[in-house]
Amino acid sequence: MRFKRTCWSWHYLPRGGVRVLNEKVIRSIPVSDTVIESVAARELIELRRRELAYRSHATAPEVSGKTIILVDDGIATGSTMCAAVAALHKQRPVKIVVAAPTALRHSARRWERTWTK
Repeated sequence: MRFKRTCWSWHYLPRGGVRVLNEKVIRSIPVSDTVIESVAARELIELRRRELAYRSHATAPEVSGKTIILVDDGIATGSTMCAAVAALHKQRPVKIVVAAPTALRHSARRWERTWTK
């Protein structure tokens, strides 16, 4: 699998220090670098809070060399899933499988174009 393009959200900071920005969306708003950095700082605090609440002090599972299955209850824009895939991709799994019972048609098509097998 190769990552071909960035995700469609304007900003998302998943675990692992991966920041996903969509320049097209940022230009259309427009959003200043100061605002982006401010939002990123707040999101990082929230991310750390959630990790502590969900995982306590346990380390994250090792994904390198494994097949990872990401499941969501539904994909609207796909931005959250795309950010999760980008964060996992950085950790070098053998394969990432995305599963959802429902997705918007345009998001599903976009995913097909974004990721190669």
